[in-house]
Amino acid sequence: MSSAKNRERMSELEEQVRAFHEDSFIFDALATSYPDAEAVEALKAIGLDAVHYTVASISYIEGRIVQDSFIAACRKIGRWYSIFDRLHEEVELATSVESMERINKDGKLAIFMGFQNGSPMEDNKDYARIFKQLGVRIIQLTYNSRNMIGDGSGETADAGLSKFGFEMVEEMNRLGLLIDLSHCHHKTTMDAIGASESPVVFTHANARALADTPRNKSDEEVTALARRGGVIGIKHMLGDTEAKKAEATTVADVVDHIDHVVDLVGVDHVCIGTDFAVGSKVDVQQSDELIDAMRQHFPQAYRGKRVKPQGLSRIGELFNLTRELMRRGYRDEELKKIYGLNFRRVLEHVIG
Repeated sequence: MSSAKNRERMSELEEQVRAFHEDSFIFDALATSYPDAEAVEALKAIGLDAVHYTVASISYIEGRIVQDSFIAACRKIGRWYSIFDRLHEEVELATSVESMERINKDGKLAIFMGFQNGSPMEDNKDYARIFKQLGVRIIQLTYNSRNMIGDGSGETADAGLSKFGFEMVEEMNRLGLLIDLSHCHHKTTMDAIGASESPVVFTHANARALADTPRNKSDEEVTALARRGGVIGIKHMLGDTEAKKAEATTVADVVDHIDHVVDLVGVDHVCIGTDFAVGSKVDVQQSDELIDAMRQHFPQAYRGKRVKPQGLSRIGELFNLTRELMRRGYRDEELKKIYGLNFRRVLEHVIG
């Protein structure tokens, strides 16, 4: 092929990528940090319509990693309401698919609040109702540690859901709260999938078949998730894969994980959960410090350095992911499912 024709094809592909991001509904199933005006601008620049932001998980206090309590979570939610007030012309809290669509029609970014840890429930399932009234709609049962609900992927033992954990699954189903199992250990994950009457999700995880670490999800877990109607959000950072070290990973390796899930359970059960920290520079730095400390505390949950893949080192490079998917032959209707419609389907089923 001549260089002129090659440039023409590349130009056409670029137009297709940009048009897709402008015209399609795009939902990032997981982001972290606290957004400021610059972060919101970056999200909207890639055509993002909605994002699930982590509100509570763990905190770094006097050199120690501490799981968030009920009070700590309430304080963090309070900060989020201040953010909504400050950025009210650009973002708005979404608590349902209907409210999300209204927010998008107003030209704003819809933000869903979620927990990456069930620890704020402490030992009281009634707290779930309170958090729902405060606007939380997604709750990950555990982070890397064990809590009152079950075991996280960083624990050496995996006893599965506790009695209280089974009660929490039932209560979240009743309240219409979406259950996230991204960081849960294997048995905890399988217990929750089996116990839940509603679909559950892995908002941000990758395929263990390609990167063998407890933090990622096995084919058994992904298959069980899909059978119950759930979705897995492929995240940007891979660590060491079976084929290469973390330092050598690229956006193509991320797409390999999407390919694997699609081949395993079909395109209806994969989405994007980038796990990018998208916020003010100070908050992102603090988030990075917390994550580095957490990875040191739970080295068995991860494999390889914490290195961002080449071509997908920040949220603005999501175009590169789309381009690689298009190169591999994903049709427009399939891309729309991956980038938003699949996660929207589950949200609508669970929270209304």
